[in-house]
Amino acid sequence: MDISIFSLFSFTVLSIYLSLGFYVFSLKPESTVNRIFILLSISFAIWALTFTFFYSAPNKQTAWFWYNISALGRFFYPAVLLHIALVFTKNRSVKKWYNAIIIYIPTLIFLYGIFTGPFITQDLVLVNSQWYEILITNNGWWFAYNSYYILYDLIAITLIGWWGYRSTHLREKKQSLVIVLTGSLALILGTLTNTVLQALNIYVLPSIAQIFGVIFFLGIGFAIIRYQLLNLTPAIAAEQIVSKITDLVILIDIDSKIIKINYRAQDLLGYSEQELLGKEWSSLIQNPTDLKLARDRMDKTLKESPKHDKSYWSNKILELTYKSKHGEIPVKSFLSVIKDKYSVVGFVLVGQDMRQTRKLQHEIIEREKAEKSVKDHAQNLEILNRIIKIINKAPDLPSLLRETINSALLISKYSGGGVYLFDDDNIAHLKCVENLIPEFVDKLKELEAQKNTVKTLINKPRFISGVYSEFYFINPFNSGFNFVGFIPLLSQDKLIGYISLFSGDEVIFSTGQIEIMESMGREVGASINRLKTEDTIKKSLKEKELLLKEIHHRVKNNMQIISSLLNLQASYIKDKEAVDALNECQGRIMSMAMIHEKLYQSGSLSGINFSDYIKSLVSDLIYSYTTNFEDINVNMDANEVILDIDTAIPCGLIINELVTNSIKHAFPGNKKGNIFIHMQEVENDEYLLVVGDDGVGLPRDLDVTGATTLGLLLVSTLVNQLEGNLKIDRTHGTIFNISFMKLDYNQRV
Repeated sequence: MDISIFSLFSFTVLSIYLSLGFYVFSLKPESTVNRIFILLSISFAIWALTFTFFYSAPNKQTAWFWYNISALGRFFYPAVLLHIALVFTKNRSVKKWYNAIIIYIPTLIFLYGIFTGPFITQDLVLVNSQWYEILITNNGWWFAYNSYYILYDLIAITLIGWWGYRSTHLREKKQSLVIVLTGSLALILGTLTNTVLQALNIYVLPSIAQIFGVIFFLGIGFAIIRYQLLNLTPAIAAEQIVSKITDLVILIDIDSKIIKINYRAQDLLGYSEQELLGKEWSSLIQNPTDLKLARDRMDKTLKESPKHDKSYWSNKILELTYKSKHGEIPVKSFLSVIKDKYSVVGFVLVGQDMRQTRKLQHEIIEREKAEKSVKDHAQNLEILNRIIKIINKAPDLPSLLRETINSALLISKYSGGGVYLFDDDNIAHLKCVENLIPEFVDKLKELEAQKNTVKTLINKPRFISGVYSEFYFINPFNSGFNFVGFIPLLSQDKLIGYISLFSGDEVIFSTGQIEIMESMGREVGASINRLKTEDTIKKSLKEKELLLKEIHHRVKNNMQIISSLLNLQASYIKDKEAVDALNECQGRIMSMAMIHEKLYQSGSLSGINFSDYIKSLVSDLIYSYTTNFEDINVNMDANEVILDIDTAIPCGLIINELVTNSIKHAFPGNKKGNIFIHMQEVENDEYLLVVGDDGVGLPRDLDVTGATTLGLLLVSTLVNQLEGNLKIDRTHGTIFNISFMKLDYNQRV
């Protein structure tokens, strides 16, 4: 019998099954997936081998032999395929060895059935020199076997498809797609030829499922080799690392041509891999300086590489500017050689996009500058605040100028200096000096300068070297100073002077320090003007104080003259009542004169110590109206009360009238008794005055407010003038209680 064409096809796929199976197994023999895959290839190989002989069998007996032997492959491959799908998708059901054995139980049952009696094939017939099967389609074995291989194949394909669908990795999705498509196609074609056509006794094609199975097998093999389904090799790992690395990676051959570029480089430069492959790598570098630097480094690396092993890296950073479709991109590049066992075979260029880094560096620098500026400004403000406090505490102009020059030297770090103030003739006078030699000071005591010219030149702090001809020459004095600085002193934007500073070395100032010195100049100028104003006011107040004291003194003297005139007049009058009236008037005048005397003697013209006044007044009254001082005892309880002249005069007259009345009328017949005077400040500017005696007392029917006697009428009038309240206690003697407020002069104008 001639060899069938199907025998040739079957033998061809046999070689594919074996070669691809053993190749995958050799990639990683210890892999469980690889081991199961070689079992799958053997199952398909047995099937293909037996059918190679089956198609060309010379007689039915031989055909039956090879047909039954093919069951070893036909019955095993669905179970092996499902097993590999479960392992590949990491299904938990195959982690236990006994679960894996369960998968193969139907295979063993079917093998037992085919070798012990009729199974699913009733007979073999030769049609057109080709053996065909006559199937037994009406028994359980036929249904069970077809369900077995179709379901196992479908479950395996579905598991891998679902695994790919759920995966988040593009590689795994592509692996799943290839296997599902090739497996589905092989299953459809195999079922059509081996089941459908044979069951219908349509003898167009023999059973060739083992030939169509190669589609499925090649799909799995393609997924293994192209998408690394079953094994990870160093080459695969390198490919994945290069493609996924976030840095730019360019592989260059020994002829400086680009042979590989990763996805990051394509995205960064804007070129596809096809646009760059085979081009000179130098075409990506536009700057001539960068290009020369890169080529020199490459040449140097080539020369030095024989001295090193294949792991040699130049470890030199190249700052290069790459040309992209969107513009220039700064890249930090690292160049290294790629060597085999014998020589350099190429280069790898790894680069990092520096745009974001430079942006961050710029932001960091700017932030550090801003932070330093804020810190310096805060320090300068602290210094200025401290200087202002020191300046404001200065009690007088010399102290202020001394603190000013010391503060200016502290801020400026200059060696010496002085403070100049202008007079009305525009002459600058050196008022204060620090760390300057006498010869230098003598030359610069007075400087003639027009204020307008000076203001134009030093309207803000200036620090210059050499000669400043508008003011003076420095070096001719052999001072050792080469730099001079000026800080204007301004009061209400009016130039009143300046601080002159000298140094042998140059000092660089920040804008903040210049502003601090300018602010200091304004504060000092304002303080100088304030001290001058205060001094003028103090002098004016002193003059007015002296004038007021002189007025009080003259008023007191005039009142004493009036008192003397009354006393002189009384000596010429014989009428006792008239003499008494003159003496009472004299007492009233002297009570007022005593107030002016106390004000003249007081350190303050705003008021007198009224307790001292009461003691002096009562002592004079006792001396004037009685000869036996021991008969009348005076008790005074007056705390230190300060009253102004407007309140003190009416109070003094009231005390004068009441004490005089007690001395004259309370103790008739030289009777002994007590006079008591009490005065205190009850609250702020509210006072209580108590004057009384334990004598015979006033008549109970006497109305003080309507009295006809001058003394009591005067008391009532003075109480009203003080806007006070008068109460009289006649229980034991007579006690006058008078409460009043301090008079406000403005209310009486």
